[in-house]
Amino acid sequence: MSLCTSVLSSLRRARGVAVTGRITLPSSRLSHSLLRNTPLLAQRGQNHASASRLSSVSLHTSTVLLEKERGSERKDDEQGSEGSSNSRDQHGNNKNQQQPPEGQQDPAFNMVIDGLLIYLLYSLWSDLGQEISFQDFFDKFLKSGEVTSLRVSGHYAYINLHDGAQIDGKRVPPNKQFYFKIRPGDSAENMMAAAFQAVGVHPMEVPIVREERPNIIPILMVALLLIRFGRRLITANVQSPLTAFRMGAAKPHIVKSPVGGVKFSDVAGMREAKEEIREFVDYLKTPKRFHELGARIPKGAILTGPPGTGKTLLAKAVSSEANVPFLAMAGSDFVEMIGGVGAARVRSLFDQAKRCAPCIIFIDEVDAVGRKRAEAGAHNPEAEQTLNQLLVEMDGMEKLEGVVVMASTNRVDILDQALLRPGRFDRKIEIALPTQAERVEIFETHLRKLELEMPAYTYAKRLATLTPGQSGADIANVCNEAALHAGRENQNKVTEANFEYAIERILAGSEKRTISVAHDERQRSASYEAGRCLVAWMTQYSPPPLKTSILPRTTSALGYTQFAPVPAMLVTRESINDQLCSLVGGRAAETVSYGSLSTLSQKHLKKATELAERTVQEFGMGESVGQLSFDKTEGGSKRFYSNHLRQKLDQEVAQMVQQANMRAVKLLEENKELLDKLTAALREKEVLNHKDLVKILGDPPHSKDSFLEL
Repeated sequence: MSLCTSVLSSLRRARGVAVTGRITLPSSRLSHSLLRNTPLLAQRGQNHASASRLSSVSLHTSTVLLEKERGSERKDDEQGSEGSSNSRDQHGNNKNQQQPPEGQQDPAFNMVIDGLLIYLLYSLWSDLGQEISFQDFFDKFLKSGEVTSLRVSGHYAYINLHDGAQIDGKRVPPNKQFYFKIRPGDSAENMMAAAFQAVGVHPMEVPIVREERPNIIPILMVALLLIRFGRRLITANVQSPLTAFRMGAAKPHIVKSPVGGVKFSDVAGMREAKEEIREFVDYLKTPKRFHELGARIPKGAILTGPPGTGKTLLAKAVSSEANVPFLAMAGSDFVEMIGGVGAARVRSLFDQAKRCAPCIIFIDEVDAVGRKRAEAGAHNPEAEQTLNQLLVEMDGMEKLEGVVVMASTNRVDILDQALLRPGRFDRKIEIALPTQAERVEIFETHLRKLELEMPAYTYAKRLATLTPGQSGADIANVCNEAALHAGRENQNKVTEANFEYAIERILAGSEKRTISVAHDERQRSASYEAGRCLVAWMTQYSPPPLKTSILPRTTSALGYTQFAPVPAMLVTRESINDQLCSLVGGRAAETVSYGSLSTLSQKHLKKATELAERTVQEFGMGESVGQLSFDKTEGGSKRFYSNHLRQKLDQEVAQMVQQANMRAVKLLEENKELLDKLTAALREKEVLNHKDLVKILGDPPHSKDSFLEL
């Protein structure tokens, strides 16, 4: 009983509970804790009869008090409504502070309970004592006459000693316990019979007491600790095996009042996409107008396009324009290892959406959950179950009213066809990379946020020309890099030089001035880049050069040349020939200037080979093969033509690249003076922009510079 008193004293210090002759508990949770722990505490002693009596008394006391507490709690609940109006003081503060959930309230109390349980577990386990061999028991314990009795439990015999017993000349502490293991197939009586006879001790002097009931107290203590820690993990919402039953709840990012959010006017570019998606705003604002005409409101739209083109931004704009709640989740949020969790989250998401209707559900990267189902062979049952649930929720037996589902992906080719059919995703809105005019709008939008040296419109058109094929996210990165560079240089405003640095850093990587380049390599690199620029300048359909440099960068160790794309919807054979000639222009310059070749041309020669292969194999422009088109085989897939035709295709490709190289060599030999002049300027300045190229080479002979307006 003293142990229980010490336990309650600890609880009193932790919770401010007065402990008297009668036990007073502060809450039902403490009563449950004491109800669980009291029988275990009472069984700690070796005298099982007294422990059982103590356990019964403690259990009865806890049960009576628990019933009293429940009655008092019911009374408090009945009086709660009457006292709710008086729960605030004169300053408006809440007197009855809301109690935090279990596992998070009163850390001192939880620490005391956990520490007490761990201490009791350690004490109970330490009571097992120290294991010794039977020979040591015979030599040191039995011969010395210190043994009073043996207690046999299972396969172990526990030794009870006299008070003040001494072993090996040392006094044994009162709580010290020794035991030895009984040999398999033998019994304690048989083992001790021979030992008693050898020592001359009568068996009645050292009785053997058998303990048939196993000691399960340590097991119960471990289970109790695991339950307490598991409940705390669940309360703290920690992902653990114990929280598997709670994983089915979807937790979307909900914006219930999108007032002041992104509008269509804030989204630059994407003119066609905004016009097409604006219909959903009308559906959500005035659905009655369409119902009267007998129209069915589209259930969903899928936004496709390259990364960074603004698919998510456009979905947010729809929500803000329609002024309806916006529930957003990522496709990967539905994927879990535990079976059935993904489908449960889909159901939970649509249940929340129905309560918020009219609203918009947005699933980002829907390819994570909408991938095509396997027809045969290996398949993922959990992923297919999640997809099936999504299909049912979008167009199943239960009608979906007032909920528009929008999704985005850049892998629409791998989506299941059942997901893309009308009735689920009725609209497929493709958002392509911005055009020249759209890039100007995007730049003007981002430039307004910067402190510029000149007005934003003076930079926007030129920067849009210098960033062909860049997405909206890339353009935002260019503006941010320019501002960061201006800050590093301690400038008050962002200038044109900062934007040029940002573009070069993003397209070609940062400069590596610490790289040591040999003089001969530097000379050859200048000649190589000059040859590329000159061939592109002289040919009609090649993209014009914007800038060339021989400074080492992260993506080009010995220099690079930036070209502007020629706007064209169609590609002719003459255009392909000029592009091939431009790609091998640097290799031709090495032949003209040095009479030998190097590895500088490896990257561009590979591009030329790929372009020639597509021309012959896919475009059907080969002279010897004729008007045939075959998809390029990848990964060892089957090709639908003979080896003889394959040989003719290879010969045609090699002939095209060879002819382009011969043409480039001839063009550079005819303009050898310009090649040497451009090479010398590049060696001296290291970087030449478009204006420098015009000064050295003059106006392009084919008027390709008219659209640049640099």
